Amino acid sequence: MAKIPPDNYETWGSYIKALTPGLIYCITLGILSWYLERVAYAQWGKNIPLNYVFIAIILGIITRNLFKMGETFMEGVNFSSKVFLYIGVVLIGAKLNIAQILKVGSGALLMVSFSITLTVLLSGWISNRYQLGHRVGHLVGTGIGICGVSAVIATAPAIKATEKEIIIAIGASL
Repeated sequence: MAKIPPDNYETWGSYIKALTPGLIYCITLGILSWYLERVAYAQWGKNIPLNYVFIAIILGIITRNLFKMGETFMEGVNFSSKVFLYIGVVLIGAKLNIAQILKVGSGALLMVSFSITLTVLLSGWISNRYQLGHRVGHLVGTGIGICGVSAVIATAPAIKATEKEIIIAIGASL
């Protein structure tokens, strides 16, 4: 488990001060992305395939390249990309309960389990075949087979995926 605050910060105050600019940046991009998704659907309906996660990624790329933020924002951005994403994944899972799962029925659960397993394994095999590496394939399979970006983010540490592999899998899932 990581030490909080990290060793390079003497006090909680200095750690929170280092986190604040990046946290504000990430929260602002998240709210703006969510708002832009709502505006796009109100304007064009479901005809435009925009997702707030995709919008946030694009806005992050644009702002990062337009404004040279430097290290001021990085501590908060790194914290957000680790801690908040994991909390989001847990909250998505918390929406399900046993009654909902049992209502679906054992046949459907078996079919879903089989299709998810097949998707993950087949994606890993295809990725290896085209020399992309098994981790990329398994991440893509997890993202497509389960629930998209949150599944990719949750799986990445378990298979020790690199940032490049995670980005490829997120792009493929979206």
